[in-house]
Amino acid sequence: MKKPSSWRIASITIFVLITLISLLNVKKGPGGVDCWYHMAVARNILSKRRIPLYADWEYYPVGRPHLYPPFLHSCVALLSIPFRGNVLAGGKVFNALMLPISTALAILGFSRIYKDPWREFLALIILCMDPIFFGVHRGLLPSVLASAFAFLALAYFYERNLYPCVLMMTLCLYTHLGIPYLFLLGLFIFSTINREYLSFYGRFFLASMVLFSPWGLHVLSNFDWIEFGFRLVRGDRPIVISIITVLGFLGALIAIGKRELPGLLALSCLLGFSPAFILYGRRFWAHSSLLWAMLASTPLYSISKGRKIRKLVIALLILILSLLFQPGILLSKMGVRKGWFPGGLREEIELLSGGDYSMLGEDVKTIVRIINSEFKELEAVHVNRGWVGEMLYVFTGKKTDLAMYGEVMDPILYKPVLEKIKYERPALFVFLREGGRYDLPNNLDEVHVIGRFYLGVRW
Repeated sequence: MKKPSSWRIASITIFVLITLISLLNVKKGPGGVDCWYHMAVARNILSKRRIPLYADWEYYPVGRPHLYPPFLHSCVALLSIPFRGNVLAGGKVFNALMLPISTALAILGFSRIYKDPWREFLALIILCMDPIFFGVHRGLLPSVLASAFAFLALAYFYERNLYPCVLMMTLCLYTHLGIPYLFLLGLFIFSTINREYLSFYGRFFLASMVLFSPWGLHVLSNFDWIEFGFRLVRGDRPIVISIITVLGFLGALIAIGKRELPGLLALSCLLGFSPAFILYGRRFWAHSSLLWAMLASTPLYSISKGRKIRKLVIALLILILSLLFQPGILLSKMGVRKGWFPGGLREEIELLSGGDYSMLGEDVKTIVRIINSEFKELEAVHVNRGWVGEMLYVFTGKKTDLAMYGEVMDPILYKPVLEKIKYERPALFVFLREGGRYDLPNNLDEVHVIGRFYLGVRW
């Protein structure tokens, strides 16, 4: 039996370290606001014992079609069963598993593409420098999991290994409605540059779409509910200049000059990701870390060829940057931010000594206690932020008059929602205070300040 390479052992060691840190932080997340929507869907799956096709807990009393692919929500629901249906507990567990899952898929993808343990380790430790890669794994985001599935699909595509390639892309399609198509565009660009891949691309694309068709047809049948245009063109579009992006641009030049297929594959998929830069701003950076790691490894790999001491020095320097700081510049419409930024692995380790990074607080717990004790009979809670309604649905099961994402909505059918708010008695309002008290209706009988929120009642 062949002895495993020391660099392969080093990659496994990094993976074990990341997994251990992530599992030790299991009680501290998930962070951000998007997680409440995904846990709300998981709660609905448990209550209905099936995947919902209609989101009757949103835009009360009208509701709307539920079009978000169900893979992550189903995983959270399944993990919540041992906790007696507590989707917050299930969400915390799955949130802690997402970083190890992505890291494992990245390592497997690097190994399929490079088949060189040193090159695989090099790409992995470059990934460990990237704070964006670690940061996006704290929010229970399906797009993050979809990116990991798509990356492994990319690796199998490079090998022209059809069945696992289709499987990974199908999982990606059932996880997110945007990320798969960016990678599919990138793989199409790669296939047009390297035409020997075109026939394989056709079979891969067709098979993936056929397997996705049960949910894809549901989305298409409700396509008129999806709002394009201004809603999708939003967010800041920063330019990140870091060691990784500088090395990545150098790697792209080397790949073009030498027609190096792995580099051209990564570059093609980055080009495929360009619509995310235009439409979603920061999401371009949030979900392209693995591609940048591939490109950034190219010049360093060229320097290290044939010299073991060079490999050791390069590996040591990158690990130091991962565990300490690195220089960087962020250019955006909000200005220029420059300085020394913490390495990705450093930030993840620092979470061990930090507190809960979710948006939960005593104010939320107090409001939940009030709703569950004094307003059991109410069917819905009125809110001024979609995520607040999703969060309260997670803990109380109360429907909400808003929704987390506004891309799926029929403005005509929203009118009954406004009418319900106007005349309903009794009615409960939980408004985020940063929205301003003027948002609250004038005809309330009681208004209480509870931490970050106003709680208003109309009897």
